[in-house]
Amino acid sequence: MIVSLLLLAIISLLPSVPIIVPSPIVANSLGVEFLQNALRAISFTTPYQNFAVGIIKLSDVVFFLSVPVLFIFFTIKVLERRRWN
Repeated sequence: MIVSLLLLAIISLLPSVPIIVPSPIVANSLGVEFLQNALRAISFTTPYQNFAVGIIKLSDVVFFLSVPVLFIFFTIKVLERRRWN
């Protein structure tokens, strides 16, 4: 029970990390190209900047819609796990 609550807390923190930590700055300071690409991929700044200047790209729309869907899915799975335990 405590482990699942901790897991839920960690999972719920993940979407706020790219907002709290400016990932392009962190990505550029890292020397590893794989980590740079991974941080840029989960960054909210690039799609948000596109929306802010009026550029609506399908990939940005899919990104912003997939994040809540993913975490709703995680929530359902946690609730199902609690129900069967």
